[in-house]
Amino acid sequence: MDGGVQQWQEHIAALCADGLARGLRGADGAFGPTRSQGNLTRMDVCHTHNLVKPLDGGPKPYGIRVAIRPTDTFARVLGKDWQQHHWFATREERDRALAEMASEHVYSRIGDKPTLLFEPVEQQA
Repeated sequence: MDGGVQQWQEHIAALCADGLARGLRGADGAFGPTRSQGNLTRMDVCHTHNLVKPLDGGPKPYGIRVAIRPTDTFARVLGKDWQQHHWFATREERDRALAEMASEHVYSRIGDKPTLLFEPVEQQA
């Protein structure tokens, strides 16, 4: 890895570890990597929105199954049986997300047809 890139990554990790992540400037207000941070340390996760698993961990029995149409050319890359699930704590939360996900995209061109399939699902207790 390029030494400058590694130094920058270590600098960002140190800012996060010290709670100083305010944009791209360090505690001394300098832009980019500086030596004024002292010992640079690494962190796995700096912000909770970067976590793979949610922190709340409560039951989320209501879901949306997202699948790709077998006729979509992207299915050649993902596979015709590709699917992804999104889980929610309440039916209302799920239904709001489903309406938003399944609606026509704001930037869609006239005549564009969605290639994803959205289906409400529920986990059995």
